[in-house]
Amino acid sequence: VVAWALPLYASAGDAQIASIATETGLMRGDASEDAVLRAIAFVQDEIRYTGLELGAQAYRPYAPDEVVRRRYGDCKDKAMLLVGLLRYLGLDAAPALVDTDYREHLVQLLPSPRVFDHAIVWFEHEGADYWVDATVNHQRGRLDRFNQAEFGRALLIRRGETGLREMAKAARSEPAMDIEENIDLR
Repeated sequence: VVAWALPLYASAGDAQIASIATETGLMRGDASEDAVLRAIAFVQDEIRYTGLELGAQAYRPYAPDEVVRRRYGDCKDKAMLLVGLLRYLGLDAAPALVDTDYREHLVQLLPSPRVFDHAIVWFEHEGADYWVDATVNHQRGRLDRFNQAEFGRALLIRRGETGLREMAKAARSEPAMDIEENIDLR
């Protein structure tokens, strides 16, 4: 599955990401917590989540510059944009495929691209793994208290990955808040 996905999730050109990063006030190699949080906030809050998975785009994300130009994208589009920005900051980051229904039971299914229905982002910062769902809006706070995506197991889309990774459950030291958004299009 990783070999199948690698060409689909090929990184955007460095110039493309550099232009987007400059527009958002990010500096190459600045892997500070503040810069990481600004990159996440930009993708989560400034790029509207809109899932239009038709044809080839059901599996292939749009280029980050197209996503920023349109100001919307699906989970794959937002994940690739965030991965590009995090790599620009100097972090090890990769898109990760998950299943929102099977979660930790995903390991019981045969490997197939069709078992995954959502894309998120994995990155490493100062020795800790983070799992971010770029489709979530308005996450705030320090990284050590960040509400991480919890889908049980994930498949990182990067060379050398051979299996699912267990996603550690985030220990919450404070109460969690659920936000429900209702949009009336009348």
